[in-house]
Amino acid sequence: MLGCHTFFTCIEIDEGEMTTMVKRWETFPLKESTLFTTNVDNQSRVLIKVFEGESSLTHNNNFLKEFIFDGITAMPHGKPQIVVTFEIKVDGILYVSATEILTGKTKKVTIKGTSKRETNGTSRDSTLTKCSPL
Repeated sequence: MLGCHTFFTCIEIDEGEMTTMVKRWETFPLKESTLFTTNVDNQSRVLIKVFEGESSLTHNNNFLKEFIFDGITAMPHGKPQIVVTFEIKVDGILYVSATEILTGKTKKVTIKGTSKRETNGTSRDSTLTKCSPL
C-alpha cells in the first residue's frame, strides 16, 4: 500500500533558507538523501532543523523537530561530507538521519505526526551547506 506525502519536507541551511528533501505529493514508502558539508572551519557539530511547508524561508514553514549531529571530524569548511536522509515508511512516520561519510557515524530521529509544532529551545549552532545531490 502506498501513501501520499501532502507537504514539502525540508531542512534549514545557511541562515534560514530551506532545501527540500521530500516534495509534495511524493508517494511513500520513500527514501531521499542529500549530501551536505559544514560552513565553518573545524566545525564539530551541526544543528539539523526539519520543517514542512512550501516557502524557501524557515519562518514561513511549520517547524517539526531539530537535533544536533556532533562528533564531526575537524576539517576545513566544505570538506566534511554529511549525508542527510529522509525516510517515510509505509506507516507515514518520518525518520531523519545524518551520517558522516568519513567515519560512518550516524544519528537518527523519528518524527511522528507533522501537524503539531514541537519546540525545545535549542540554542543556535552552525548550519549545513548543501553539496551536489548524491
